[in-house]
Amino acid sequence: MSSAPVPGQVIPFSIHSPAQGDVQPPAPQPAPAAPVLVTAVPADDPRGTKRPREATEVESGEPVLKAARTGPEVQLPDPQEKALVDAIERGDQQCVENLIRQTPDLLNRPLSCMPGGQTALCLSAYKGLRSTVELLLMRLGASVDAPAANGSTPLMFAAESGHVDLIHLLCLCGARPNAIHPNYGYPPLVYAIAKKHLSACQQLIVFGANPELGFQARNPKNGRKVETSPLIEAITADFSDLIGWLLDTQKLRMEWVDPKVKLSLLTLAIKNGARNVIEKLIARQANLDGPMEVGQGRSVNGIWAVAAHFQRLDVIEYLLNSGRRINTCGKGTVTLWQRLKKVGALSLYLHWPEPGHASAEGDGIKKELFRQQPEQFIIDFAKRINSTSFDDKKSALNESLEQGWLIEFIAAWGGSLEFSSAIKILSLTYPFHDPNESTGQLTAAQQVQLGVEFLSACLGKLPSNNLFSGQRLSPQTEQRMNRIAVAQAELLLKGIATLRANFEQQIASLPEICMNLHDLSSYQINEPELYRKLTKEWGLYDPIALAVLRLVKEAFESLRAQPPADATSSVAALSPTDQLKHAIADVLREWDKIPEIEQVMLEARDPEQVETVADLLFEQWRKLCEVFDVEKERFVSIGPKKRAGQETGREMENPDDIEEKILADKGPINA
Repeated sequence: MSSAPVPGQVIPFSIHSPAQGDVQPPAPQPAPAAPVLVTAVPADDPRGTKRPREATEVESGEPVLKAARTGPEVQLPDPQEKALVDAIERGDQQCVENLIRQTPDLLNRPLSCMPGGQTALCLSAYKGLRSTVELLLMRLGASVDAPAANGSTPLMFAAESGHVDLIHLLCLCGARPNAIHPNYGYPPLVYAIAKKHLSACQQLIVFGANPELGFQARNPKNGRKVETSPLIEAITADFSDLIGWLLDTQKLRMEWVDPKVKLSLLTLAIKNGARNVIEKLIARQANLDGPMEVGQGRSVNGIWAVAAHFQRLDVIEYLLNSGRRINTCGKGTVTLWQRLKKVGALSLYLHWPEPGHASAEGDGIKKELFRQQPEQFIIDFAKRINSTSFDDKKSALNESLEQGWLIEFIAAWGGSLEFSSAIKILSLTYPFHDPNESTGQLTAAQQVQLGVEFLSACLGKLPSNNLFSGQRLSPQTEQRMNRIAVAQAELLLKGIATLRANFEQQIASLPEICMNLHDLSSYQINEPELYRKLTKEWGLYDPIALAVLRLVKEAFESLRAQPPADATSSVAALSPTDQLKHAIADVLREWDKIPEIEQVMLEARDPEQVETVADLLFEQWRKLCEVFDVEKERFVSIGPKKRAGQETGREMENPDDIEEKILADKGPINA
């Protein structure tokens, strides 16, 4: 037998219990001893000459007197009410009858000693005391709908506790099955739905409770009113047994649509993540592929698109668990793919193990080369994503996903690598007027260096250790996807480290390369060839490459200007290559400004360009200085503020917008 509800009890999906009131009466407490206020003259003042204390004067060490002056008045429980409650709870019907006949007002009176001010009939209905309920109704003439102090009726109490026989008895005696709670707006059927008492719901519906009854319920947390119905509350509570019974008894049609929001049964179930209801509807041949309204006059095609629209990854996980897959040849598959990507479900879909097969490797990568040498993937993707051909961009993205890389990594990186006005500033200018050289674009090596920096930034922003947390996934799926994300992030970081180490080795070989390209007889260096090597093989951005050319020439000039007799023995003992290395380091220490970098910074037309270009340029220049053991702050003071009178150019494109273009171009990914 159920125990009496306690004050403040809230039943599922945050509706008020019938025993809950807006302001609960305080639980009975033993009355404190009444303070003794001495009015006689104190013994130490026999003549009464001392001034009496003011009524408002408060001194420490007087809790009893203070409580007497300021404390709330304590109301003792009515002894007759307490006796009636005790008699009901111990099943003493004779005592109940005697008490009520002695005090007829007790019959329908809200009892102040009970939570929510229950009446005798409310308490008996809640506890399932059929004999007492019959006594109160049949012999004593209690009102069948007499409410508790908070407005709850006896039928609501019987519905919440699931006492089918009492629901039957109360309805036979005239209880209203569609009565609305005056404070919270719920009918009795909702209380039975909240506790998932199927038999109680069936009994109420048999006696006329309307599952489609629209009402305004007040949210107990914020007081706001919401339009709902018992049927919607059943879907929200994932009460699939009731939905199935309604369909099987034809009390509900599969084609039912909520008149208020225009959503079907299946759409409402998906919106609320009611997996059991979805399963019942699918088992009863609900249409899963046709157009479905999702609100505000919008419609999408099929159950996958509805789940993506409402961002229900738990429903998508359920569909995958049930062995369902997307028809990649179906109409609108490209749009569906994009919807899944937007809500973070595309990676979940692509990395879901096929039925009957074990899960793939822990990192989800299908190509062993990329697992062993992730830098090869970075090189390949960076070169292709910056191609001028849109087909190449889309193909690079699709192939990366097919190889098992997470869309969360690839989309952010690929979007950042798209050409923009800021990136074009770094492109090849080729100042040596070779008609065979194209200008205005990045070389393949520059694209790789750019990709390394953008990918590093993307990985720093994405929490790979909990990338799939908080997305309504089951703990097992969440852990599996997070393990894949961590493993892939580690692979990409390994590839970044390898490429950066290779880049530093190339810079360290600069003195040797310069000596090979230097004509000792004419003291001239082959600038076109060195520029080609710097930009096409190493990936230095154009302003950095031009600055390095000037750096090398000044280093050679310093060596040429220094007479051999002035050289110290330690320097003279060095090889020409090492002497050039020291000369380059000396020039670097002397420089306090890099005109090539400064000029490019001045060409940037908005703050975002300035910030992007500055970060990319100074990252390369910092590595150059480190290789030659030179530490310097940034060489120019131009910051992200726009120069006065300068026009604002186009901002860098949003990576998500770019990714939409790539995914929506021609067709779906071959999953």
